[in-house]
Amino acid sequence: MPKVCYIKCHIRRGMFSDELTVHIPTVNAAGQLTTASSIVPKDSVVLEGNKTDRGRLRAYCMTEGERVTSVVLRQATLENGPSLVVPSEEVVHT
Repeated sequence: MPKVCYIKCHIRRGMFSDELTVHIPTVNAAGQLTTASSIVPKDSVVLEGNKTDRGRLRAYCMTEGERVTSVVLRQATLENGPSLVVPSEEVVHT
């Protein structure tokens, strides 16, 4: 069963007051670090302390490895859909 986890991300304001644009670090098929973007409901992001440009996006961890973790988001990214592979150091468990 997938566990809830959070992915560290960069945050920008969305077009509407109840949404945010998040930029998520990902790993592509060639093993290179890239970024995916998504427009998400504001309540799916936890801000990091008093920083307004960094936070953690709620996700579901599917498989965890030493270097990469496979996650599924509640909403699709613009580039990859809802399923992503992210660097394991960017995943926070609660």
